[in-house]
Amino acid sequence: GAYRTTLALLTGFDRRAGLGRITHLALLLAGEADATAPPRGMARMAAALPDARMEVLPGIGHLLPLEAPAAFHAALH
Repeated sequence: GAYRTTLALLTGFDRRAGLGRITHLALLLAGEADATAPPRGMARMAAALPDARMEVLPGIGHLLPLEAPAAFHAALH
């Protein structure tokens, strides 16, 4: 039951309508090879945020800090 509930939340959670109300700076990091949260979707999210910066890390999948810790940390600075 808990697993089914988790899947339902993961697939049904949608806060896109509220993105424009976020007033803080935002950094969106996308892995170029991420099939779970691909860069094109992250770019749409960045466009909806009033003050966002987006970086795509080349050759990296979904687990940016694990796959390329140096590139991930460099993008944060």
